[in-house]
Amino acid sequence: MGKKIIGVIAFAAIAVAAGWNYQQNKQNVELSDLALANIEALASGEESGTGKCYNSITTQPGSKILYCSTCTYIADSTNSWFSGTGECN
Repeated sequence: MGKKIIGVIAFAAIAVAAGWNYQQNKQNVELSDLALANIEALASGEESGTGKCYNSITTQPGSKILYCSTCTYIADSTNSWFSGTGECN
């Protein structure tokens, strides 16, 4: 009878541990838009360029533009309607 009680207690402890582990793994971690943008920027690296560049940029998914301030291409951006231009060498 004593072994039976110990077996039931062990089974209950395993079930509780498994349930707790399942709940911990079920929780999703959500990153903010800023964190995702930082990760993307770090992953893509900086691609420098030469030629005509723009002084101010706006967001446009799927395009990329040469930004005068850093002479690097900025993904998902285009020139602003009021943007001045320059030259990157």
